[in-house]
Amino acid sequence: MQHSERATPLPPGWLSWAVSIACVLAVLDLPYGYYQFLRLIVTGYSAYMAYFYFRAGRAAPGWTFAFLALIYIPSSSLR
Repeated sequence: MQHSERATPLPPGWLSWAVSIACVLAVLDLPYGYYQFLRLIVTGYSAYMAYFYFRAGRAAPGWTFAFLALIYIPSSSLR
């Protein structure tokens, strides 16, 4: 039996691991700039995953990641 190709390729696994490790490192006492950078990373990753899931036709996870992207939007007014 031949495997059919996926219409939408999976996102790279290393990207999920990198964002996860960055979030775990947030429990350490790091400079404030790291947390600002982390917000940028989480927002970008969530937006990318939302786009991926919407494009794949899976709306529920797409809306979840879109919501996360909206929560973590970096803002200069938080200073």
